[in-house]
Amino acid sequence: MSKVLLIEDRLDRMNHFLKMRNLDLSQFDILDTTHEANFLNIKQQVNEKDLQLFNGLDVLMVHQSAWSLDELKIIENYCESSQKTLILFTGGNTASHVSLNPYPLLRIHVNDFYSKNLELYLKEFHSTNESNLAILQYGKKWKLSALMEARNNIAVYLQRYRSANNFEARYSNLEIPDILFEMEETFQINLVWYKQGVEQNASNALQDTLTKLTAAIRSEIYQL
Repeated sequence: MSKVLLIEDRLDRMNHFLKMRNLDLSQFDILDTTHEANFLNIKQQVNEKDLQLFNGLDVLMVHQSAWSLDELKIIENYCESSQKTLILFTGGNTASHVSLNPYPLLRIHVNDFYSKNLELYLKEFHSTNESNLAILQYGKKWKLSALMEARNNIAVYLQRYRSANNFEARYSNLEIPDILFEMEETFQINLVWYKQGVEQNASNALQDTLTKLTAAIRSEIYQL
């Protein structure tokens, strides 16, 4: 039974990527892909807010540019209420971004979506029955990539704002990959300061996290 639905209106582009990158999506029985007539039918049902066709699915992969803002809102609200994973791919996304709350969502550039990471993601899903968006975003070394992104973001933030009198309580200019919160216990990284904000000793909390991230990165590299 299909658990993942790929809704793509530009089949010529999809087939081009699959051929150019030697991707074989037909090997995954958990994946169903739309064709032109089916896409128009799905679009009509979305506009009628009749989303029963998605009920048996776990993951929706959607070409973002094929939908109006109102249509996307209907899909996003459905995924939030049903806690389904939503992957939005388009040429307009300049960088990949994963958010896990209020529901799992990945925004990704189409060039990164149709890649070997897509096969890795589907293989992992087929094997574990779990959707790990970090694999699609970062690839096989997703833990190391997430750790390095967080470390680099904190290092830049510290360099930029260390001389300021106060750090923003919610760190509006500092981004920590959501997937890192799933690894707090594994790498003994305390991110409470980021989730709740701190009023005092913010620099110390940041520096402590930076040190632990560096240690975690070394551990991951050692295991490669």
